Amino acid sequence: MSNQVIELLQSHRSIRTYTDEPISDDILKTLFESAQWAPSSHNLQAYSIVVVKNDETKRQLARLCAEEGDSQKYVARCPVLW
Repeated sequence: MSNQVIELLQSHRSIRTYTDEPISDDILKTLFESAQWAPSSHNLQAYSIVVVKNDETKRQLARLCAEEGDSQKYVARCPVLW
């Protein structure tokens, strides 16, 4: 079976390598608006988005997110954490 939705889902990748390039507020706004339009179960949209740009806060979150010594370096290194 082949259709565009299946192909899109199967082509998804999580990239956790980031540049130091800042992300503009316009791009963040577009991403945020797109997330608001994403479907959710029963249209509840029961989520919260927290935007973290502060480097020290991201470092602290990376330490807190680490499980049993598992590294969460991408949390500290990303330009903006959602």
